[in-house]
Amino acid sequence: MKLKFTLILALAMAFTLGAWAQDSEETASTGMPSPKDFNRWSVGLNGGTTLYQGDLAPWGNGDGFEFNYVFGGNVSYRLSHSIALRGNVWLGELAGQNISKTSIPNTSDLILEDFTSSITQFNLNIVGTLGNVSHLQRNKKLHLEANGGIGYLMYDSETNYRPGTIMPDSSRTADSGSLIANAGLGLKYRLGSKANLGLYYDYNMTFDDDLDLYEAGTQNFDTYSFITLGVNYTLGKKDKNMEWVNPMEIVYNDMADMRGKMDMLSNDKDNDGVADIFDKDNSTPEGAKVYGDGSAVDSDGDGVADADDADPFTAKGVTVDANGVAVDSDGDGVPDGKDLEANTPSGTLVNFQGVTIPKFDPSMIPAAKGGDVALPSIYFTTNSSAVSSTYNKQLLTVARALQSNSGLTLLVSGNADKTGGEEYNQKLAQKRAENVIQKLVDLYGVDASRLSATSNGETSPMTEKVNSVNRRVDFIVQ
Repeated sequence: MKLKFTLILALAMAFTLGAWAQDSEETASTGMPSPKDFNRWSVGLNGGTTLYQGDLAPWGNGDGFEFNYVFGGNVSYRLSHSIALRGNVWLGELAGQNISKTSIPNTSDLILEDFTSSITQFNLNIVGTLGNVSHLQRNKKLHLEANGGIGYLMYDSETNYRPGTIMPDSSRTADSGSLIANAGLGLKYRLGSKANLGLYYDYNMTFDDDLDLYEAGTQNFDTYSFITLGVNYTLGKKDKNMEWVNPMEIVYNDMADMRGKMDMLSNDKDNDGVADIFDKDNSTPEGAKVYGDGSAVDSDGDGVADADDADPFTAKGVTVDANGVAVDSDGDGVPDGKDLEANTPSGTLVNFQGVTIPKFDPSMIPAAKGGDVALPSIYFTTNSSAVSSTYNKQLLTVARALQSNSGLTLLVSGNADKTGGEEYNQKLAQKRAENVIQKLVDLYGVDASRLSATSNGETSPMTEKVNSVNRRVDFIVQ
């Protein structure tokens, strides 16, 4: 009968824990951390002493305190950071003595001397963790907990009587059980990520007065306590254990995260018009044009943003230097990516593919548009005639061609885009051509008489869609 009842109670406790677990999973509040983010199951072992507090006392006349053992195990499941369900199984011994040496009621002189009882107890408790809720500390190592619940006590008691009484036998036994109510306090200290130590006091009360086989006065129940030390271990593979996470930490972290996101929505560190939360590049230079994701515009896809690109229209796939200008290793004015003759000697005149043209002969080169001769163009910013030092290498290519071909003369043709008035653009294009000639004379000592400036104004655009390629100076063989 006792074994059958034990199995039924154990199954009931397991079912209750499972039902609470399922309900907790289904009712997890949206917007809050998921219970799946934490370890929730733990197991523990306890051991210590019992203290009987019924009709009899745990100490004798001058004999000192009588220690009686108790040990047990438990399984806990966290319903939340502060609430848990815990099932306990206890094995131990209770003992008490009739220190008043009074006779048993309704007898003439029968005196109960002492009693002992072997006990097996099952509990199902609700545990409230008080120590992990803190507004001052993120996580604490010391927790205070309180618990209360119900259970069932199975006991095997034996009484002993003073020799020489009227009882024919000196002892009496009883093997029975009782429902109990219990409450307790605990103090737990966290040892590491999984383990903790605990000091516990548990107070138990039976629903009858049969535990010590002795009735005194009107009291119809017996009480006893457990004082134990325990070690607990959290099960699971998650980084955090729900019991040891301060719920306020989650609130504060969420608030900090929200504040950070709001700052990112309102802040724009590089002032490019794209909020930091959407900006893939928070360090674009001031004034640089950017795409919708905040990355700098790179029209020719050469890896150099237009704001830093001296030549924003290099051909696709061409290797460029740090300034975005196509690399020209032999300095012949034809980028390496298009140069069919990669190692042309310095000063050699080449065609648009970088192939050497024989020693200059005016009859071999058409005069109208420069024929096959490939001399680099010089580009300008809006409303400017200043020649950027970025184009010193291109001008060097022109100077070498002139130095290597004594009979070569060039028409330096200035151009403008259609921004501004026609008369203004005519003058601006002329000024650009003249400044390029002056640059060749100042930097490389070119004879100015071999260069003549002319202006096309806005009449010779390369394209109607991109103004930057229309602001240029071209070199035409005469």
